[in-house]
Amino acid sequence: MGQLLSNLLGNAFLYGSRSGTVTLRMWASPDDVSFSVHNDGTTIAPHDLARIFEPLARGSQTNTAGERREPSGLGLGLYICKEIVRSHGGTLTVESAAGSGTTFTVTIPRFPAA
Repeated sequence: MGQLLSNLLGNAFLYGSRSGTVTLRMWASPDDVSFSVHNDGTTIAPHDLARIFEPLARGSQTNTAGERREPSGLGLGLYICKEIVRSHGGTLTVESAAGSGTTFTVTIPRFPAA
């Protein structure tokens, strides 16, 4: 779980707006626990949304201010996140839209499957 949160927060700081905010929210229901990581700034292009969870895949590297950000990783961070969540029987989703930023949401069952 630490690796999952670290990867999502790291990406939010790396790819989000340098002057924007990064927000972590947590909540629970009787059956699930969830958290989301949100950042302001450049959205993820629709064609990238379909592939960012694949190994060695990266999204576009230029933000709305025209700043090019050089990733330091191998393009495995979101793939690892997806696999951690999957191994716990959960879901990992992403929403990204102009004007509202990007939000990754993790939902994991509170109890293991029987």
